[in-house]
Amino acid sequence: MAEKTNFNWRTAPRSIAKLMAWLPYFAQFQQANYQAAVANQEPSTMAKIPVLYPVRRAIRYAIESDADDPDPLTQLTLADFVAGQQPAGDFSDKESKVRQIVTTAEQYGLMDAKTARLTPVGQRAVAGQLSGEDFLVQLLKMYVMVDEQHGVFPMRTVLQLMAHFGALSRNELTFVFGTLDDAAVPTTIEAVQAFRTAYAKLPSRNDNRAVEALVIKVWHQFYPATADRKIISIQHDYTDALRRALEFTELFYSHGRGTAMKLRVSALNQPKLQQLVNDFAFVLPPKQSVDGHLVQKSARETLAWFGAVGNLPLPWDQPDARLQLVEDKLDHAARLFAALPDAPYAPAQVAVIKANLASASIQQLKDLESALDQAVLAQTELLYVQKEAQTPAARREILERFDTILTDKDQAALWLEVNTWRAFVALSGQDKEVIHHFQMNPDLTPKSFAPGTGNTPDMEVHLASSILVPEVSMMAGTVQWEHEASSVIDHVIKISQASPKPTLGVFISARINQRTLWQLFLLNRASWLGQPVPVVPLTIKQFSAMMQVAYATDATAQEVATLLEQISAAARQLTTYIQWPATIESALAAWARR
Repeated sequence: MAEKTNFNWRTAPRSIAKLMAWLPYFAQFQQANYQAAVANQEPSTMAKIPVLYPVRRAIRYAIESDADDPDPLTQLTLADFVAGQQPAGDFSDKESKVRQIVTTAEQYGLMDAKTARLTPVGQRAVAGQLSGEDFLVQLLKMYVMVDEQHGVFPMRTVLQLMAHFGALSRNELTFVFGTLDDAAVPTTIEAVQAFRTAYAKLPSRNDNRAVEALVIKVWHQFYPATADRKIISIQHDYTDALRRALEFTELFYSHGRGTAMKLRVSALNQPKLQQLVNDFAFVLPPKQSVDGHLVQKSARETLAWFGAVGNLPLPWDQPDARLQLVEDKLDHAARLFAALPDAPYAPAQVAVIKANLASASIQQLKDLESALDQAVLAQTELLYVQKEAQTPAARREILERFDTILTDKDQAALWLEVNTWRAFVALSGQDKEVIHHFQMNPDLTPKSFAPGTGNTPDMEVHLASSILVPEVSMMAGTVQWEHEASSVIDHVIKISQASPKPTLGVFISARINQRTLWQLFLLNRASWLGQPVPVVPLTIKQFSAMMQVAYATDATAQEVATLLEQISAAARQLTTYIQWPATIESALAAWARR
């Protein structure tokens, strides 16, 4: 057997959010035989697809039936598809996607890949009860065997690198996969440092080929010989999948583009990182009896342990560690409110609170932590609006995030809400109020969507003479038209009826469905209310480009609103909705020349 030079990582699906969204479809078939196979009797496909797995085909059909952009297989009936029929001329393996999902779910301890049976952790995910910390536990339990005698905890490597360097690019995460022994982490620290030093000297860091060549060079310097194409696959694919898994824990966040994207731990989560590095004891999966001998197996091969709930406590589940976390958050709050002596968490008040913490119960500490998070969020948001948002660095980060949203669908919908709010806040001038109805974490990263009840918009932009109502969506296809487009219309009507100011909706999505475009075009001209309900559709790319020009020219929110009003008015001068996209592009092109 050849010497192993890296461990593998599942990359399909690489989106943890999608993986979680697909698990409920498997929950419907827990009593069915996932392995049952039958001979294909369908004349049109039996030559190319001789064997069928009915349960897998039924799961695939269920998934596609609810998809934004479904596979054409949904044009068939369920019975016909399960029996072997496929769209004309399509002989592709329709069961492959199901197998991919099952195997990736097993990597995280959510499901048995052989039977598609959900583990207790997987059942918790289906019930919507799997938190970021729960998923963090799964990553901490993940033990990968590199040969019959040795294994490694990938998270141990990641945590030690993060503690040492403070941030890691995806290029640098490549070397995690060459770390095949926990004792080899110092070598990986050297590798990352060597890469970082050479990377800083590259004539152009945007030269992807030069960066790839450097990654390969450093790999060969510190790790056993590996095929260059494999190293590049790790750099581009493995690191992206790992990064998404780390972000799903809510301990990490990323920014930037491509393999230069940086992974960080927020200031508020630094104490948790330190506790994981200094106090967490990694636990090997229980050994298994094989031919009368106890043998160490990987986490995936020990699913009864890997997929169990509550069998691996985190450091901050202990009273003393939780107390330390709360004290660290109090110190952070004291610095944040230092200029506000009457604030509830100003330095003097924090000193009093800390003096009485020793006798606090775990629940009291959790309650205090929750109250702290709310206060810190409010103050951080205020400072962002008043001081930070209009800086060049903040504006650059906003535009980069839009690029990431378009290329990385993990939490894209959540980030689209937050980043659109940031984009309006970052416009020049203070003569605006941008109200959001979604929740954010204390570090202004996404937490949850706008409620979606009571006709609540994602956000509102209140200006001196008008109101903008941005509504964002990552939905596509007819689902966009059926759900999201009608929502923004209802929001505009509600707000316009409550305010004397003209109200204009802005619908922002990765792409605009034809039916959505048609509907909004008509409503910009007239409605059942006897007057137009103006809503302007923009793709994320168009919206980002519009904001880029606004930042470069220091345009105000009112100037942006005027541009959107012109686009809305143009619809009333056209004869058909087919003409509107070109008119929108022309208006944005003229805006770019301002």
